Amino acid sequence: MIDGKLVGGCTVFEEDGFGYVETVFVLSEMRGKGLSKIIMNYIFDYFRTNGLNKTKLEVWELNRRAIELYKSFGYNEVKKNLMFPGITL
Repeated sequence: MIDGKLVGGCTVFEEDGFGYVETVFVLSEMRGKGLSKIIMNYIFDYFRTNGLNKTKLEVWELNRRAIELYKSFGYNEVKKNLMFPGITL
């Protein structure tokens, strides 16, 4: 929160001894200010506090901004899944 306004957040969960990063978001007008890195560090602190030393995540391959964020933290690609973003009928 900045000045009482929610500007970003995340969702995480634990499964099979891994901490999973499900969602990281920052409002479009607040992007480019380092908030995603603050959120990721918060997530890692949360995982460590809860005894989770391994993490996983999935990201849509067209989300280049997120991919670069995750790579900057040391994540690397281990497999690709075919994913269809949907259509409008």
